[in-house]
Amino acid sequence: MTKLYFTVVFLFCSSLVFSQEWQTIDGADYVSNGQLGGYTSWNKKFKINPYDNSIWLSRSASPFGICRIDSNGVFSLFNQQNVSAFPSVGMGDFNDFEFTSSKVLAINYFKGMYAYDGVAWQQVIVSTDVNHVTIDNDTAFISRVNGSFLKWTESSQSASSVTGFSRTVSKKGEVWGTNSSFSSGFMVLYSETNGPLFHSPDTIPCLLSWTHSDFKFARNSDSLFISSDKGFSIAYNGVFIDTITPNNTINMPGSCILEFEFDSQDNIWAVFAPDLNYWSDVTHVAYLDRSTNTWSRIYDASNSPILTNSRCTIELDNQDNLWVSDTRDLYVLKLNNWPQWLGVGEIVSSNFSVYPNPTSDYLTLVNEGGFNVDGISIVDFSGKIIKDISVQSSQIDVKNVEKGVYFLRFEYKGRMEVVKWVKE
Repeated sequence: MTKLYFTVVFLFCSSLVFSQEWQTIDGADYVSNGQLGGYTSWNKKFKINPYDNSIWLSRSASPFGICRIDSNGVFSLFNQQNVSAFPSVGMGDFNDFEFTSSKVLAINYFKGMYAYDGVAWQQVIVSTDVNHVTIDNDTAFISRVNGSFLKWTESSQSASSVTGFSRTVSKKGEVWGTNSSFSSGFMVLYSETNGPLFHSPDTIPCLLSWTHSDFKFARNSDSLFISSDKGFSIAYNGVFIDTITPNNTINMPGSCILEFEFDSQDNIWAVFAPDLNYWSDVTHVAYLDRSTNTWSRIYDASNSPILTNSRCTIELDNQDNLWVSDTRDLYVLKLNNWPQWLGVGEIVSSNFSVYPNPTSDYLTLVNEGGFNVDGISIVDFSGKIIKDISVQSSQIDVKNVEKGVYFLRFEYKGRMEVVKWVKE
């Protein structure tokens, strides 16, 4: 097959670069007031189910309830109008979500915990001041602001005697928590045998701060990571052993971390702010490659569609794509294959581009990496090939293509990448 070598002929403005990497899911396409999610501080009102990649958001606006986008892109709104078990209006929204292999769990501060089996919702814990839920091998740990934390499985429920264990994580029976609903407080290691063991940054060098904005275990190890206003503290087997800060990593965009997530290789995506007391003022979302201790893919309002004047919260799907909720819309940064309902299931290209975009007659192709191209085709959102393109020309006649949104698919070096474009 004849190879085509394009010459770089055009520099893109930042807004066009966004479209090559990010896709926006507009809240107004799903709900009348455009607000898919809810406002949040330390509770996680946006989560992705790792078992099926369904998306779950708690709404803090009327009609209160839970938004779901399933793995096929089908939207559902669960609220008091269609789920009689749900709290009535005025009883608050849902603080947190978690997932077992068979259930979706949702926390309501005033009423307790609800479980969804794919067909119906059921209230499975009746309690007040319920704040947070975490999962350890299908056992749910439910934290309460003023009461002992609860453990729940589908067959049993019990309470443990740590009062005010407001946020909790557990892995292989090692339970960590904090006695604060928001930020400042002790980190507490709890065991059924020895009870709570309080850890203070005043006496433990690798525990960086009293503020604990987020904490969770790595996916592939038993190490606990705690984010704070000074970076990450890392504990293993109950002992704090290491840190991640601007002093021991490269290009870290700040030290104050609101929340973070691990990808499948235990690299880190983190949300940065200037101060934990100003959680609505997000400055950056960035990626840490832990093999090189280097921060890259550093995004802010100048090079992404993420709004930095509201609380952004992040999730990773089971393909390691980054999702961001700003309470109204969703944004996804495609890093690997993403759900087919979002469009063509190949990598959104940063190596190829087109202009003008939108266009009514011709597209000019730009090969920014100077690659030898094996094939080019126009495909629609379902992945159907509309037209194969000759690789011998850098200009495509699209006058006969119907108006709409399409992708150009580039095949090179055994891979495929796509560029979104619009026919006017």
